[in-house]
Amino acid sequence: MIWNYRVIKYDTNKNVVYRIHEVFYNENKEIKRFTKKPVFPQGESLKELISDLRLMIKDAEKNPILSLKRLNKNLVKNNCIKIQRD
Repeated sequence: MIWNYRVIKYDTNKNVVYRIHEVFYNENKEIKRFTKKPVFPQGESLKELISDLRLMIKDAEKNPILSLKRLNKNLVKNNCIKIQRD
């Protein structure tokens, strides 16, 4: 399964917030699931942490922003799930 980091827009009545999630795709590059909670850069060393942060930025700049409302609606319609990342 293919995955990348994606920016997801949370649009409430009061404000808009953007967060990064891991998003997973099937072989047809359709979104099949995403992390339930936003993810944060991490690594076992400073070098790994910076590498993860750079990948997040690269993916965020390269891919369109996803709308949480639209994403949830489409995933429910297509019988997909949100996953929890520890």
